[in-house]
Amino acid sequence: MVSAPEEVLRGRLLLNLGDAQARRLGIRVRSKENPKELYFAHTLNNTVVAPPRMLIAFLENNLREDGSVAIPKPLQPYMGGMTELRKNKVISVF
Repeated sequence: MVSAPEEVLRGRLLLNLGDAQARRLGIRVRSKENPKELYFAHTLNNTVVAPPRMLIAFLENNLREDGSVAIPKPLQPYMGGMTELRKNKVISVF
């Protein structure tokens, strides 16, 4: 039996989604033959990001010994200027 983390990391089947995903995301490419012509790219599933793999790589590369996670400078504007992630202490009211 495969444990949950191993199952998450296991490779997935790639599916050709044609231009459906590109239409939703507005991904267009220029024709080599006619540079003025734009068309929707054909994509594979998870073209933009494979979330489990991205998260694992992010944590592996930015996890600190104290358990905090450094946020790389290019991502900081998308995180409201935060430079790190820390676990908050939760105080029980019960």
